[in-house]
Amino acid sequence: MPKTLPESPEWVDGIYQVELDTPVLGGDGGPDNWQAQQLANRTSYLKQRTDMIDDRLQSATGDYASVAEAQAAIDSGSETRRYFNVMLFDNNWVERYENVNGVATPTGIRLPSSQAVDELSASLDEANALIARLTLLTAPLRKYISTKYTFSVNTAEGPVSTGLALDRDMGLWLPGLKAELQQYVQQLIPWSIANRYPGYQLMFTDVTGKKGIVSIDDNGDVRVLGIDDVLQERLAALCSSTFARRINGFQFVIFSSDLKSALFAIDDDGGVHIPGIKGALQDNLGQQPARITPYQGLPAVYWNDALLWHERPVLSVNQVSATGLSMTYIPGGQITKGYGMMYYRGGAEISPEAMKALILCSDGQSLGVPSDAGNRPNPNTWNKVNYDPKWRAYALAIAGGKPEGSQDTPITEAMLDLLANLVYPLYRQGQQLPFVYALLYSHENADLNLPVMFSAVANSGGKSFAQIWKGTVPYSNGLAMVERYVKIAQALGKPASVDVVSLEHGETDNDNGTSQNVGDYRVRMEAYYALRRADYKALTGQTTEILAVIGQVGSRINTKAGGVDEQGNPTGESVVVKPFSVVAVDQLQFVKNNPTNAIMYGPKYPLNWLYSDGSLSHLDNWGKVLQGEYQEQAIFWHLYDPARKGTWTGLKIKSVTLTDNIADLLCDVPFAPIVIDADFIADCLNKGVGLENNSATVQSITIVDGNIIRVVFDQAPAATDALLMGFTNTAEHSPENDSVYPLTCFRDSSPRVSRWVTRNGSPFPLYNWMCLDRIPLTQE
Repeated sequence: MPKTLPESPEWVDGIYQVELDTPVLGGDGGPDNWQAQQLANRTSYLKQRTDMIDDRLQSATGDYASVAEAQAAIDSGSETRRYFNVMLFDNNWVERYENVNGVATPTGIRLPSSQAVDELSASLDEANALIARLTLLTAPLRKYISTKYTFSVNTAEGPVSTGLALDRDMGLWLPGLKAELQQYVQQLIPWSIANRYPGYQLMFTDVTGKKGIVSIDDNGDVRVLGIDDVLQERLAALCSSTFARRINGFQFVIFSSDLKSALFAIDDDGGVHIPGIKGALQDNLGQQPARITPYQGLPAVYWNDALLWHERPVLSVNQVSATGLSMTYIPGGQITKGYGMMYYRGGAEISPEAMKALILCSDGQSLGVPSDAGNRPNPNTWNKVNYDPKWRAYALAIAGGKPEGSQDTPITEAMLDLLANLVYPLYRQGQQLPFVYALLYSHENADLNLPVMFSAVANSGGKSFAQIWKGTVPYSNGLAMVERYVKIAQALGKPASVDVVSLEHGETDNDNGTSQNVGDYRVRMEAYYALRRADYKALTGQTTEILAVIGQVGSRINTKAGGVDEQGNPTGESVVVKPFSVVAVDQLQFVKNNPTNAIMYGPKYPLNWLYSDGSLSHLDNWGKVLQGEYQEQAIFWHLYDPARKGTWTGLKIKSVTLTDNIADLLCDVPFAPIVIDADFIADCLNKGVGLENNSATVQSITIVDGNIIRVVFDQAPAATDALLMGFTNTAEHSPENDSVYPLTCFRDSSPRVSRWVTRNGSPFPLYNWMCLDRIPLTQE
């Protein structure tokens, strides 16, 4: 019994034409039904459209038999619509009218009436029935169309793709076979015969039954033609592929059963590795990608067809790994070494004398980005410390050697490929290049091997902790830089590690209402460093801990809650919630809580006082240089100095002993004795010492034994009070800058001076100033 064609209300642009070689086949999807299916779909589509029109017509309030009737309805107030319809002479059409100031006015638009729609629908139904009858009548023509097959089943693509066919010789054809199926299986004996061999569960032989092709005996042993023993014994020496696929850097590995010897491997770059041959098989069989090719008349380094380095005439090149090379060249100008190493995707040479690579990371906001001259009269004189050929091939960064990274711009592959020596434009000065250069000088002075140092600064101006958290652009930029530096170091055979992650941050969180109580900011610090350390260690593979290096906020005299601008500064409607900086206090407490893996290189209030750029938070060019030197002093001391390693403390209060009205503040001092200095920066109330609740008044301050600050009060402070260090100042910075900065008058006796900055004609003394602090007089 014939079935009804399934219909779909969709418009088909073209009707399929039956050709002489079109297979004759009915049923669902058969070629005989294609035209009928397409016409049925068109018909269903048209019917759906006309039904929609009919529904809209019948859902209206009603059509008028004449214009006079419509005008009467308007005059009586019963017709309130703007548009309405009036029947035409044959009742098959209506004309759209508009109520224009109470007058029925024709719009010229005509629509079919419901009667017309019904008549059209009936006509379409008759057409569908006719199509079905034609389909039945043309079905017998199927056998006259194909001369090759007596029967075929096509795929959804139609007669152009046959899924199964039976030719006139009863040959069975299947997709992918070059001949009928019988030709493939005629060399095999039937299953019923194969299964009669004693001792075997399964046997495939040729048609004679004498030559075994594949067999499985009663013990499950598999034997295959061409292998003279059991297949399992051949494979027993290989490990599971589920284990082999877990090897980092390789797509496929075959191990021996002891899991110690690789028998075959394909790495992530498609290199094939086999025992006895070092490196990828392709590199050993063919030409190495690193080679010398002339460029503008002089020999240059190429990697395959890409120009890699051409700053001096190249004498030799040798590939040292799948992605690294060494070279020699004719020295000249500032390029004096005559030799170097290079990564295949970065055109900057790296010193082969460096035994390791240090990745120097920094996170936070604008105190970690460079200072620009802006609209100053001579912007190209702003830079003070810049590229030094002495440290060529030792101090590098991506993005063309940009020391402080790309801030809010996501790092691209093109930027990663632009490895270069650290350098600033003349209108810019940052802290990172002075920091790296000072660190190299310290290594050299201590007679240590000079490592190559990669800069990975991911700071971004004005950002709160939430805006630099994992998943943000700054956080991801840090990961991208570290990942690339690790690849470069590995290509050149140098171990790489992230030794430090500096944090220049906190101004925004101090005033945006997220740090209203002691501990609020420190909780976020702990969580952030846990994330950063885990992610960076995963990239480097290092087991050594990453040192947190904190630059204490020095521009906030108190804590506010309110709006902040794009630089993180309070916008004016803020409310003071604490008479000290919660962020500064939390930063120091974080260091105290993590003595083995965190240090504070110092507070920044001395730099805010002496080298402000006129804004609340930022430093000028000389201030940025000093910031880098202060960072380097603490990091080299704590991580690399053979005589002092692990002992950096900065100048900070270690403990408070309160006896009646006398408080002895025992301090950590880098260079004793502590000095009360009210001239170098400025003086302030009680040299910066105060009490949060003012339960007593400071009478005198003296230094005892070089490392104790003795404070005498007019009476014993309340046990519930807290000592504040650095928050008594009320004076503005200057007439040009009305900012009120924290201040203390306590420094150490450091003999060290700046390499680059002078003050009153002499090198700037790198005194270590007292850290800002809040210490409860009794345990909270």
